[in-house]
Amino acid sequence: MNKTLVVALDLTEHDHTLIGYAKQLQSHYNIKHIHFIHNIKVSELDELLTEMLADVQIVPIIQRNLENKVQQIFQEQSSYTLTLLEGDNTEFGINEWVKNQKEPATILLGWKSAENGTGAMAQKLIRLSQADVLLVPKDSTFGINRILIPSDFSPTFSRVKNKVDALGGQQVQVLKVYHIPSVFFPFIDDEATQQKAEKLAKTQYAELSKKLNIAPSWQLKTQYRKEKSVADIIARESRLFRADLVVLAAKGSNSIPSIFLGSTTNELINKEPFQSAIYVVK
Repeated sequence: MNKTLVVALDLTEHDHTLIGYAKQLQSHYNIKHIHFIHNIKVSELDELLTEMLADVQIVPIIQRNLENKVQQIFQEQSSYTLTLLEGDNTEFGINEWVKNQKEPATILLGWKSAENGTGAMAQKLIRLSQADVLLVPKDSTFGINRILIPSDFSPTFSRVKNKVDALGGQQVQVLKVYHIPSVFFPFIDDEATQQKAEKLAKTQYAELSKKLNIAPSWQLKTQYRKEKSVADIIARESRLFRADLVVLAAKGSNSIPSIFLGSTTNELINKEPFQSAIYVVK
């Protein structure tokens, strides 16, 4: 876990989950200091509300609200700081603040349902920032025992492997999802092709295990994708494995420039949250 942990609060009920999760991370990884951050979008106040608040200092009110939330869980004020930003672009503001810290960082975000929308913010932050992003579902508690790694065995797998080693999961399952385009089905034996694809995946994993010194305790699971998307399969396998954490790279094997987000990661963070937290490795 990166020793700079930045927790993005948004004045919703999800803040309590994030603050509690951050406290558990701090204790488990001996993180000396947590950075809580909130961006105030002053431009979102309409004209009528602005007139009503003309004599009210909104920043101190928000500051007190967030301080009260944090102090319910963090007893030692020296173990955290709370920073308020003011700007129209929350993602840009957080990214610039993190960049100025000049240290490897992990940004903790609430992972919300589609209608409440964390996806767009997470997408932008992952594109903009060099920091890892950890998405936490509401009412989730920290766990690290069971980690699922979806991977296409592209070069980014080594970064994910190193991150999981640092996180220290006790049970790790690597998930390889493969797909055979349906256009070929009239001309090939579907079952035989699946067997060959599985054999190839196992061979690739064996080579990676040797090259990257992967722990023998890690398990490989291959999954054939028919109609379902890769993100749907990841969600299902996460439930079956009872994963505490799903760890994947921001982008996989495609040749799209790094400013764009991989299609699987993009789809996954826009899904309805399931029980696992999502750790996106940059």
